[in-house]
Parts: sequence; C-alpha cells; structure tokens
Amino acid sequence: EKKEPTVKPPPPAPLKEKARAQKDDTPDTLKARPPVVAFMGMIGFSFLVFNEVRIEGKKYDEIILSKDLVADVLPPPAYIVESYLTVLQLADSSNADDQDELVAKLRSLESDYRERHNAWQRDLKDADLRQALLVDSYKPAISFFLVVNDDFLSQVEAKKYDRAQETANGQLRDLYLKHRAAIDRVVELGVAEQSRVESETAATS
Repeated sequence: EKKEPTVKPPPPAPLKEKARAQKDDTPDTLKARPPVVAFMGMIGFSFLVFNEVRIEGKKYDEIILSKDLVADVLPPPAYIVESYLTVLQLADSSNADDQDELVAKLRSLESDYRERHNAWQRDLKDADLRQALLVDSYKPAISFFLVVNDDFLSQVEAKKYDRAQETANGQLRDLYLKHRAAIDRVVELGVAEQSRVESETAATS
C-alpha cells in the first residue's frame, strides 16, 4: 500500500514579516485617505479662486475698475473724437509750428481706427452691435478720413487756413456728428448686453 507523503507545515513567518503584514492589513478606505484629502483641498482652493473672480467677486471688481480707469483716461480708438480734435488743431494757423507732429498723429489715429474696426469685425457676434459699430459708425468715419486725406490736409499744407476751417467746421463736423450718434447707440446696446450677461451668469452661479 502506497503511503501519502507527509506535508510539513510552513515555517513561522519572521517577526519583521509579521509586522509588515499587520501594517499592510489596513482597510482600503483608510489607505485612500491621503489622495482624498488632497482632492478635497484642491476643491476648496478652486472654490476660493472662483469666489475671487466670479461675477461681482473681489478680483472681478478689481479687473473692471482697472478697465474703467483706462477707458476714462485714454481716447477710444474706435471713436474718432480725437481725430476730429486734431483736425481742429490743424485748421488753426497758430498751430502751424506743430503741423508735422499733428499730421503724423492724425495718420496714426486713422491707422488705429482701422485696426480696431478689423478686430471687431472678426470678434463681435451680437447682430445689433455689429450693425451699430461696424456699419452705422463706420461709414461716416471712413468718409471723414477720406475727406481729411483728399482735401483737408492739402489745404493745411498750402496754408489755406480759411478753407481748412470751412472743411473742418462743415463737412468734417457733419461726418463726425453722424459717427458720434452711432457710437452713442453702440454704448447703449453694449450696456444692455453687459447687464444681460451678468444677470444670466448670476442666475447660473
């Protein structure tokens, strides 16, 4: 009769291995605690950041304040008010010594205007704002610069200041006023759109 082989019991685990086994015998929920704590900390930090920059938040208010300050002290390039002021200065013979500087400034203002128009042509989405800014205010502004370049500057360069003043206070003034009326409409529409966006954002936050 064949004897079954005798199976020896495994030797006892060394003390170090027992200690390691006891240390590793930790519930999975407790093992996961450090990542969970880190994740919750990230959420808390994100919440603080969100509160800082959300609509009507502290950082948002600071951003708006800075933008308002810049808007108050710098002439807007999409509005030809400074261009018309420069035209009036050029039409005054007492500014003859500054003529070259003023002409260069006027050309720079025209370049800035065209650049900002192209930017808004690309980025502006609202249909009413596009009509007011890109059509209604643009047409008289471009006509303004055409008259400046074709007639007004040649009158100034020829020192025909009487004719230059007639052009500045007549044709150019009329074009400027048409442009300004359209800009006033842009402001009205822009304020209404801003209020709408802020109300929608506040409602969903």
